[in-house]
Amino acid sequence: MMRMKAAVFLSLLSVLAQCIGQSSVLSQVKINELYYDHPGSDSGWEFVELFNAGSEVVDLTGFSLEMIDGLSGGVRTLWVCSSGIIIPPDGVILISGGNIPSGPGLELSGSIENGPDAVRLVSWDGPADLVGYGACIYSEGEPAEDVQAGLSLSRRPDGKDTGSNADDLVPAAPTPGRRNFFEIDLGLSVTDGSILPCAGGAISLGVLIENRGMELFQGSFAVSARIEGDTYYDDRTIGPVELETGAEVALELLLGAAPAGSSVLTALVDALDDQNRGNDTVSVTVVSSPGNVIINEIMYRPVSGGSEWIELLCRSPEACSLSGWSICDATGKRRLIAGGESAIEPGGYCVLAQDTALFHLVHSGCRAAVFGLEGGWPWLNDSDSGDLADIVELRNDRGVLIERIEYSDLLDEERGRSIERFSSDVCSRYPGGLWHRCIDTAGSTPGLDNSTRSAQAPSVSSLMIDPNPFDPSTHGTAAISGRALNDESGFLVRIFSIDGREVIRLFAEEGGARVFSCRWDGRDKENRIVATGLYICVVEYVRTGGGVCRKEKRGIAVYGGDR
Repeated sequence: MMRMKAAVFLSLLSVLAQCIGQSSVLSQVKINELYYDHPGSDSGWEFVELFNAGSEVVDLTGFSLEMIDGLSGGVRTLWVCSSGIIIPPDGVILISGGNIPSGPGLELSGSIENGPDAVRLVSWDGPADLVGYGACIYSEGEPAEDVQAGLSLSRRPDGKDTGSNADDLVPAAPTPGRRNFFEIDLGLSVTDGSILPCAGGAISLGVLIENRGMELFQGSFAVSARIEGDTYYDDRTIGPVELETGAEVALELLLGAAPAGSSVLTALVDALDDQNRGNDTVSVTVVSSPGNVIINEIMYRPVSGGSEWIELLCRSPEACSLSGWSICDATGKRRLIAGGESAIEPGGYCVLAQDTALFHLVHSGCRAAVFGLEGGWPWLNDSDSGDLADIVELRNDRGVLIERIEYSDLLDEERGRSIERFSSDVCSRYPGGLWHRCIDTAGSTPGLDNSTRSAQAPSVSSLMIDPNPFDPSTHGTAAISGRALNDESGFLVRIFSIDGREVIRLFAEEGGARVFSCRWDGRDKENRIVATGLYICVVEYVRTGGGVCRKEKRGIAVYGGDR
């Protein structure tokens, strides 16, 4: 009997030892990298990388990944491993969305939320690993920080697990399916993703070269940049230098004229001893301005009880889809444009409104499509802070910057009047600004042509009239455009007959706009088409504080109503 009890005891010890050994093997597998916040839409770009930090092969059959809501504690499944998937020592497994290649059975189901939240790896024997981020109570030790869009949470070094997410995981450039960190590693990044060059203008690209390795870098490295098609280059060699881990070198690379439309800009760092070529190259899709979609009109100080809004114009001969696009103000917080498969007709308009119901109440005659934003309105500033009131950026479904405008307050305390872009055909970075007050009697023109507009940008001391000669019955209107000098704050546009009689006062504005563009329909102040003849357009420029400081004159020939 005693021998039988001893045998049973030894058998139990053997089973226990096997279980302990198996649990040790299971604990080798770590959530090595977590990517949950992609610039623009996250859908299809998220991933979880698993790493085997041990010395034995692990069969992942029965493993799963779970998403834990950091506030409610709710759990949902992100992935369940099918049979036959193994992970060797120092090997990685990538579970990802549809935009990042991974093997069969490794597709992510559902989204990984931004913090505070957690992702848990569960084996058939229970929880195997847990990564909490943001102010999340579900974590190993202190949670890791909630990273900004475009960065991963990565273990440094790979597989490190001290029992504290905050100590083990750091923000880093995504490396799906590859090691996170190396001994010698120079990495390249772009310092500003808001690159919107003027079509035909030079591109300035700011880059950071960082020692992302775990040892001191000693030596030289080359940096280059080019536009697709090898059209323009900037190449230079830096060093020899010594860079401690985490140290950076900032450079500005200058390239030639930006092609119209969309192009790919590629930058490269090259060092002889670099062990990781996966972060040496950065490609940025760049859209030149003006692009297919522009911001054309802004209502930042609506009537009391009204809605702020932004009008977009599609400059393309084809419809402009806004599906998955986002918009943000100077804070940088992006908000998706609501409306599903929202689009703008060729040459047409749409309106993004703070409150669509209030917008329709005030602008009941607007025939353009009106969309709201998901996640709240950016609240457009209506007073200057320094030289600007606010910045508005528009990005497509891939996070590429399509439009970026700046505006200052041109309305003083007036409500219910918009500011308009003086031309849809000039760069958004036009020197001195794009905007002037809407001069329409309604105060704004949502869904309609702007009250004043020009086909091109006027230059200083060059009053522009187009067409000239001008036939009201054929052309409808003539565009008159001008530009102020730095110390000038206003304009007054008048038409005179050849004998000096004022025919009509067309336009007046004061308060900061640097350009104007107005239209004359060939009528006098009594609304009669003028007689055929030569007329003089006079623009008086007003200095800050009042007083005319400069005049420009230009003759305009009119085929009038006496024919």
